[in-house]
Amino acid sequence: MKPPIAWHPYLFAAFPVLFLYSQNSDQFPLSVVVPPLLSSLLFVLVLILLARVVLREGYSAALVVSLFVLLFTSYGHTRTLLAKSAFVYAFGVDKVTLALSASIFLAGAWLFAMRRTKLAVPTTLANWMALIIVLVSSVDAGAEWWKTRTAARAMQGVFDGSEEFTSTGERKNDPDIFYIVLDGYGREDVLGEIFQYDNDGFLRFLEEKGFYVAGRSRANYMQTVLSLTSSLNLDYLDEVAARVGPDFSSREPLQRQLRGSRLVRFLRERGYVFVAFDAGYDLASMKGAADLHLGPKGWFGQFATAVIDLTAAKPVIEHLSSTDKQFAFTTYDAHRNRILFTLEQLGAMVPGERPKFVFAHVLAPHPPFVLGADGESIRPDREFRIFDGDNYFEQKGATPDEYIEGYRDQVTFLNTMLKVSIERIIEQSYGDVIIVVQGDHGPRLTLDWEILDESNCSGCFGILNAYYLPEGGTLLYPEISPVNTFRLVLNQYFGTAFELLPDRSFLSTWDHPYRLLEVSTDREPNTVGAVGKVPATPPLASSPPAR
Repeated sequence: MKPPIAWHPYLFAAFPVLFLYSQNSDQFPLSVVVPPLLSSLLFVLVLILLARVVLREGYSAALVVSLFVLLFTSYGHTRTLLAKSAFVYAFGVDKVTLALSASIFLAGAWLFAMRRTKLAVPTTLANWMALIIVLVSSVDAGAEWWKTRTAARAMQGVFDGSEEFTSTGERKNDPDIFYIVLDGYGREDVLGEIFQYDNDGFLRFLEEKGFYVAGRSRANYMQTVLSLTSSLNLDYLDEVAARVGPDFSSREPLQRQLRGSRLVRFLRERGYVFVAFDAGYDLASMKGAADLHLGPKGWFGQFATAVIDLTAAKPVIEHLSSTDKQFAFTTYDAHRNRILFTLEQLGAMVPGERPKFVFAHVLAPHPPFVLGADGESIRPDREFRIFDGDNYFEQKGATPDEYIEGYRDQVTFLNTMLKVSIERIIEQSYGDVIIVVQGDHGPRLTLDWEILDESNCSGCFGILNAYYLPEGGTLLYPEISPVNTFRLVLNQYFGTAFELLPDRSFLSTWDHPYRLLEVSTDREPNTVGAVGKVPATPPLASSPPAR
């Protein structure tokens, strides 16, 4: 019988990446799989070469590497299980987990090293085991990919519509446009009622600088990707929902519409350069779509970070992060650095030969709370997750008081940084610039994701919405919502003839983003046809609490 080829180490290395994607394909485009998958395979190749040099035998080297890979990539799950023990937690979860994993590895490596013969059968078994788990994950991922691809085809041209992007504007110099989206930034009355926070000082600053602050503005949707897709395509998602159906769950087709939005296509035809900042949120990422994509060097994306958080690399990285900022490239540190980078660089962008459209999505004041009121670094004593609503309080030690304090502090710091950035933008452009500062949705402190027809939606839709427009915005009004933002801007400054749409708000659950329920007030949804219990915005499924 022909001796088997030991390819199980590569399959075991690929499995965590494929499985994580298969369980979360509604949150990520397929392209996010490629970097961590290639990195994993390269990592295994290096380990195989080193093991063969040390053990001088192929089968034992491959089995030792597979054992290491399995222990390395299951570290997060093992840690989560051990953390449930009070004794382990008191002694140190990472210490116990590392010690247990190291003990198992050393025992297994010794066994394989001693038995350098008769390893063909274990190799065959390992090959088949690895093949089966990879095939199962690949089939699941492939099925989701096919559904998403079908939905994406159904969405083609969904925002083309009958309204023409015909411009009759005769401005000699088109202004730079800054679209600054502050995730979860609430309206003044929302901040006052829910957080007892007086935002009058910041709003006065905006008005003194020439901004129009829409005092009764509401978000059109209470989920980021839905909100941004709507605002950048100047339309509601009714037709999108009709084409994909109410039970479709993937947001990847929305991401495609977001990355190739009507607004960006129109501005590019006018000669604009599209500049986007990295928010660390893969579903709303403009990487590959923007002409210039800016972010801190070396930071991983959301999916790659989740893969790292599954592994034994996480405690090593976090230790290095606590001692040297050069290594702060994951979880809380990466999140904080992206926020700081965006806020600092916004004011450093000088006018160029071509006009630019700058899209800056800042994942704050939305949780997690990583910045104090004076910009000091905050590192909560829990695993990293981008949670909101009632799911936030399922985390270790999370309380309403902590949420309120963290949210207030991040609003205070954002206000301080934005004042500097806005002043610099206006000064450098001599006032001939368009700036929109807008929340994608309001704070969701009181939201119950699971029973939306009984939820207290107070604050979910009331948003900050402020406009700095050349010569003033004569068509602005207090209730303007994001769907009409660029309809009005393009009409006034580029000669388009869009009709302003009724300002409406829609609620949907995480599992059914296209099952849209119109909200009649800031406090409660129109419950006609409302769905029942639906899971909250989930963490990355089958991963340790690391998002």
